Amino acid sequence: MLIAGLLGAGVGQVHDQRSQTMQSQTVSRALETSQSGATSTWVNPDNANRGSVTPHRTFRGPNGNYCREFQQSVVIEGQINS
Repeated sequence: MLIAGLLGAGVGQVHDQRSQTMQSQTVSRALETSQSGATSTWVNPDNANRGSVTPHRTFRGPNGNYCREFQQSVVIEGQINS
């Protein structure tokens, strides 16, 4: 699975564990089960950190593994990280 390396380089360093868990679960679920173009969101009620992920094209990589392009946005303390 390609998810681990694409969760937003550096984003995981700047937000709390609960937000990080919510982000990771939302991304995993969206990439595994959502139709292309369907946006999934998460919001941490403790601090209003939030984010969205929209899966796009699914394809097979050179090694034969399935991959999925996606767009992600994360808002931490009012700052957007795309």
